Amino acid sequence: MSATDRGRHVRLARAMAAMADLRYQTALDQVLAAAAAGRLPDLLDPAGMRRALDLLLQQATTADGGSAAAAGSGDHAGGRHTATALLEPRYYRLTEVIARLQPGVTDRVARAQAAGAWPALLRRAGDLFEVNGVDEEDLHWDDTEGDGGMGGHAPGLPDWWLRAKAAGVRPDYALPCHYPPTGTADGHLPIDLALEQREADGDLDAYERELRRIIEVEPHDIDAYAHLGHLWLNSATPGGRIVHARPPTAAQHRRWLLAALTEYQTAILIGELALPDPFTGFLVWGELNNRPFHRAMHGLGLALWRLGRFQAAELTMRNSLWLNPLDHQGIQELLAEVTARRPWQPDEDR
Repeated sequence: MSATDRGRHVRLARAMAAMADLRYQTALDQVLAAAAAGRLPDLLDPAGMRRALDLLLQQATTADGGSAAAAGSGDHAGGRHTATALLEPRYYRLTEVIARLQPGVTDRVARAQAAGAWPALLRRAGDLFEVNGVDEEDLHWDDTEGDGGMGGHAPGLPDWWLRAKAAGVRPDYALPCHYPPTGTADGHLPIDLALEQREADGDLDAYERELRRIIEVEPHDIDAYAHLGHLWLNSATPGGRIVHARPPTAAQHRRWLLAALTEYQTAILIGELALPDPFTGFLVWGELNNRPFHRAMHGLGLALWRLGRFQAAELTMRNSLWLNPLDHQGIQELLAEVTARRPWQPDEDR
């Protein structure tokens, strides 16, 4: 092997590790194995490197597609399905779900910490909550998850719901909000004003700048991070609300999805600063301050799924349903697709 080929194999491994959430040595081993088997293009010029990377990423997705962290949390060795019965009755923190964070995420979270600690986690005034008090006949279960969504139990009761039932009574909480109750002089939160302006003029560049300005002023605003993630996720969605002047390439879609991961991971880690470890309670949807966290987790699960990182996407979605079993976001339908290891498709193609 020439020194030039070795250098290109190293570059491929680094790119693959970043895009497939693999450790560098694992990626390098896969690159070298593919080269030895003759699966890489003969000519590794720029076009050949792109083709090689696409082939390697497809191979990584087919072979596993998940995070090593999830395997330690109840996944089978083959990385196919999460054994929900083995999941502990708690929330799994992001660093347990994702093998390696996106570049820059740790620095952003450190900035939020330096700006001042979040208030202590606030207990909802009122009560405890348990799913055993919910009338299951009023809920509509998706019966396609894994073994029929039943986890080996009675028809109509998905395994993630049974896990929540088994946990019994749990306290419900509300995440803190750094803004005063009135928000701004006119009573709106900064994110609300940014959304209103976006709807009024449709200027997405100005909208992105305003979201980043909000974060600069208040680095704990996880909703601004979540909406930035949505902006990148929607940019990468064929036939979505964002129309591009020219069709984006597959590589561009991947870059946008990775950018979305960066925003969602930041939002979730900042939100976790307010959660005790371990966290066994609910973050109920009815508390408005919890919704940005749920939005970020929803977006993270979608982005991971679209990148083919099935294990991490599955555990992210199970996390969502553990915190909010009444499922106001339709997570159970996404989980059914991810558990079955079906590749993501635009809504109209499903």
